Amino acid sequence: HHVHDIPLKSKLDDWVRSVRSQFQELQQQARTPKTNAPSPTPTMSREQIQAMTELDLHWYLAPREAQWERRYFELLQYKKQHGDCCVPISYQANKPLANWVSTQRKQYNLRMQGRKSVLTRERMERLDAIGFIWNRWEHEFAQNMNV
Repeated sequence: HHVHDIPLKSKLDDWVRSVRSQFQELQQQARTPKTNAPSPTPTMSREQIQAMTELDLHWYLAPREAQWERRYFELLQYKKQHGDCCVPISYQANKPLANWVSTQRKQYNLRMQGRKSVLTRERMERLDAIGFIWNRWEHEFAQNMNV
């Protein structure tokens, strides 16, 4: 189960949003340089943070960010099983992963064209680090030439 699977606008969703907001405030306090002004008392204990993390590793992320992290983890699992990151769009075992990989490539192409893209440099670097193939067709052509 994931915190992000909770129905929107439910009481539980409101509570998770509140806890996420408290955690983000706590992180902001940690990043802010210390001044003589008293800082607000943290509203979350380490135990509460640990409990939320045990429930869902990405509970503190916004839903879209958490979904990206889940798909990235699924891609790592795919690579472990298949030896590469070339998830075909027709991959029936995990259609959402296949669509996500396709979306990453589209976003990469937009970014390379200087257009608006949601693919950040950090995400590109993470994908590069695991051998993500940005152009599947070029990759397959190169592999066929080496046969």
